[in-house]
Amino acid sequence: MSTILTNGIVLRCQPHKDYDGEYFIYTSDLGKIMAIATGAKRPVSKMNPHLSQLAEVELMIAHGEVYERLASVRIKTGYRRISGNLTAMAVASYFLEVADVLIRFNYPDQEVFELLKSFLSELDGAKSNEEYLLILNRHLFELLKVLGYEPSISAKNQRQLLRDLNRLAGETAERKINSFDFLERLIFS
Repeated sequence: MSTILTNGIVLRCQPHKDYDGEYFIYTSDLGKIMAIATGAKRPVSKMNPHLSQLAEVELMIAHGEVYERLASVRIKTGYRRISGNLTAMAVASYFLEVADVLIRFNYPDQEVFELLKSFLSELDGAKSNEEYLLILNRHLFELLKVLGYEPSISAKNQRQLLRDLNRLAGETAERKINSFDFLERLIFS
C-alpha cells in the first residue's frame, strides 16, 4: 500500500459505517478524491478536529484496493472567522457544494486548488453581506470559467448575478444546488 503527502480542502463529508467518515477532498496533487477516515467519528479521534470543511489540510493518503484511506491529517491554514459567522458559513458551504458537484474525480488542476484557497482566504477576511456576495460571485464565475463552462451572464446587480450563476451551475450539474435556498434567504434578507 503506497502513500502520498498532499494538501487538500474538504468539500463535504458523510458517514461511513458506524464510526468512519467518507471525505470528498480536492487535493493539490490528485484532484478530487473520496477517502475513508477510519474511526474519524469517534469522540476521541485525533483526525476529526482536523477534517474541517473550512481549512486547508495536509494529508497522508494511503492507496487501498477499493478506497483511498486517510492515514493522517493536520490543519495547515484554518479559516476561523468563517466558522464564527452564520452567513459566511452558508456562503462557504454553498461554494464548496457547487465545487463538489461540478468537479470530476481524479483530475488534478492547480488553478482550481488555488481558486478554492483564494475563496476561503478572502471570505475569511470579509466583514459584510455585500463583501460575501462579491467574493462568492467572483469565485463562482471564475470556477465555472476554469472548468470550461464559459458563463455569459448579463445581470444588472450582484443578487441577480448570484441567481444566474446558481441556475447555470445547477443546469451544468444537472441537479439542484441544495444549499442555495438557505443562502438566498440568509444573504438577501
